[in-house]
Amino acid sequence: MGAHCSCFDAKRREQEHVEVLKNGEMAYSDPGPFTHEGGRPVHRSRTMLADGSCYTGEWVGQQREGSGILEKPDGGKYVGDLKANKAEGYGVFYHPNRDRYEGQWKGDKAHGEGKFIHRDGSMYEGQWADDLQHGRGVEFWVNGSKFEGEYVMGHKNGPGEFTWEEGSSFAGTFKDGSIHGTGTYKWSDGRVYEGQWENNHMHGQGRMSWPDGRVYSGEYVKDQKSGFGVFTWKNGSAYRGMWKDGKQHGEGELTEPTGKTFQGVWNKGSLVHVKEEEE
Repeated sequence: MGAHCSCFDAKRREQEHVEVLKNGEMAYSDPGPFTHEGGRPVHRSRTMLADGSCYTGEWVGQQREGSGILEKPDGGKYVGDLKANKAEGYGVFYHPNRDRYEGQWKGDKAHGEGKFIHRDGSMYEGQWADDLQHGRGVEFWVNGSKFEGEYVMGHKNGPGEFTWEEGSSFAGTFKDGSIHGTGTYKWSDGRVYEGQWENNHMHGQGRMSWPDGRVYSGEYVKDQKSGFGVFTWKNGSAYRGMWKDGKQHGEGELTEPTGKTFQGVWNKGSLVHVKEEEE
């Protein structure tokens, strides 16, 4: 790439041949890459920089400022606005692996509104701060999955909605990229869970319903019914009592479809003892 550059030493001093204009501004007579007229940007040809990059575009004095093209030694390329030698304003950066960012920049970092497009077609569009997703944004994947919500320093944080390619969805809160807090998860087979979450697990108080009419309301520990909960069936049966690892475990009360109720003790899902009324 350097063979095609008009190679100037970026560190050399400006020539001191100066003309004082009638308005008091100064114009440098040196024809080198750092010529400027009254502080206005001047376009110069392709110039090699000290780090091996090549720059084609506007200069103000010894600084790259205005619009230009910066080609990196590793194959990356920036096309857009610059200020004080850094990307600032609107620009596009092409990564060597063919990913690219299009949007606003500040101090050489993605900052403001922008779009990051991966080479496979996946994309994030939204707000950025210091090169990280920060604020409101939407993420799309080539398989059809989509996330829309809040980001904090590169991670999903706060309210958001995730839809997966097979039809499942979650609407609720996220923390550090994981489902965390409260929200509703809908499976493609019709199951629905509404309640508390911890690190991508149903954890805390929640309600699960099935398409066939079954409903569980109670406590969960890492996706398993654990603690106190009530399970009802479409035929009118109901269990109220303790659970462990997803099964009735401990004391509980069972109501049959006829309305008859009895209390008992369960062990890993099996009734092991029926309490007599006098007990």
